[in-house]
Amino acid sequence: MEPSIDHPNPTRESLQLAIQAMEKIIRDDHVALYQLKEKLNHTSQIQSTIPVDVLAEIFTIAVDTDSFLSPAPFVLGAVCRAWRVLAWMTPRLWRYLSIDFVEERKDVQRQLIQEWINRSGNQILDLELFIHADGTPTSWAPTLQTFRILLKASSRWRSLRLFERSFTNLRLEMVQNDDRFPNLTSLRLEGDFRDNIPWHFRGSQMLRRVQFSGLAEADCFVGLDWSRLQDITVSMSPFDCLQVLDSSYSIKTANLEIIGSVERVFTFGAPKTLSRLETLKLSLESNPAAHGPRISWILANITTPALKTLHLSNADTHLPTQLPIFCGKSQCQLTELVLHHPKSSEAEFTHTLRNIPSIEQLSIISKPPKVLLSQLMVDLLDPNQQRSVLESLPNLSQLRYSGRVKAPFTPLLKMLQSRSASGGHDGTPRKLDLVEINFCNIEWSRDVNPNELLAFHQALALLGTDGGVKVKLNWDESRSS
Repeated sequence: MEPSIDHPNPTRESLQLAIQAMEKIIRDDHVALYQLKEKLNHTSQIQSTIPVDVLAEIFTIAVDTDSFLSPAPFVLGAVCRAWRVLAWMTPRLWRYLSIDFVEERKDVQRQLIQEWINRSGNQILDLELFIHADGTPTSWAPTLQTFRILLKASSRWRSLRLFERSFTNLRLEMVQNDDRFPNLTSLRLEGDFRDNIPWHFRGSQMLRRVQFSGLAEADCFVGLDWSRLQDITVSMSPFDCLQVLDSSYSIKTANLEIIGSVERVFTFGAPKTLSRLETLKLSLESNPAAHGPRISWILANITTPALKTLHLSNADTHLPTQLPIFCGKSQCQLTELVLHHPKSSEAEFTHTLRNIPSIEQLSIISKPPKVLLSQLMVDLLDPNQQRSVLESLPNLSQLRYSGRVKAPFTPLLKMLQSRSASGGHDGTPRKLDLVEINFCNIEWSRDVNPNELLAFHQALALLGTDGGVKVKLNWDESRSS
């Protein structure tokens, strides 16, 4: 007898049988629908007109454009069986591996890693590894066996990014085995690695870019050829930062976060010459216990004849003296200077800039209540207020300032008009193409005569239309005091 719920007195058993029968019908319908979709996919324009090798190339381009956003082979394989077969047999789709290790899934993840490595064939690999900790301290870490699977393919690693944890087991495996990294070009490590287990990157002659955070010593790397690096980002003590710079002969870009203290500015032997360095960024850790002229100490111990861009964050009070000396001994043509929260006074600041006439782009972020855009700064940039054009930053074309402003409207406007009329010829300073001011003291523009304010903005508009000077004035309410 067919199970039915239409019976006037259905029993529990009959209802369960009826539900099971309906569930079977639904499953059969889902299978039929899947088969129908598969037939439709086979007859679709994409499947019928685009050759398989061309479709694989399209897949590869899509993966290269957005490599780590999602497991691309799984996303493509979910579309239909034909795409899944194609994705499974295209090694280039398996070049990017991003894993967030979770203890509850450790066995499954280890199997998936092995399959992923196998499917990638002989392709180069870009790896991104996390250890999930649910926001709480934990001593759990993936097993040595898991990392051994990855290290067996170390010769194909192109980039490696590790986040948040120490990856102790990975380092232990690297110490115990003679793994090589001949194709590694980029390395990024973020975590707490301040222990006695070194990193072994043997045979990494192709490595050009490194980014380390949470490290304390430069000698915790074995086999890393610093002399070949071109781009480094590190967080280290002042002495370790100097050691890294001294070892990096080919470096072009350096971003250093200085950890720890220096008591005074002194030269640690002969200054280190970094002949290829073009961009230097120096900042300090946010630790109130650390102190001393750390940025000035670094500048006192290096020379950079090819330097073009210099970014300094939270520089010490010695900077106004040290920066012109640094530029002079380096004999560099510094074109871009970015200063975050300089601690110098207005007079010291303008005196420092006057001694660096090569600057073309100047960006200043001043921390209230300090004011660096005042009458002194405006007079510095106005060639009519200086004894020599060379003292008015004659090459400056872009000025960006964020902070408190005290420059009166009239001198500021006269300076902008004089710089818009010049063109850098016949001994005149270069025209200011862009001036962007984000002021945080609303009273600068509010506590003035409305007619004066209107005339000021009308004159700025004329500078934009007639003089070709783009002036942006914005009130930064978020930084208002």
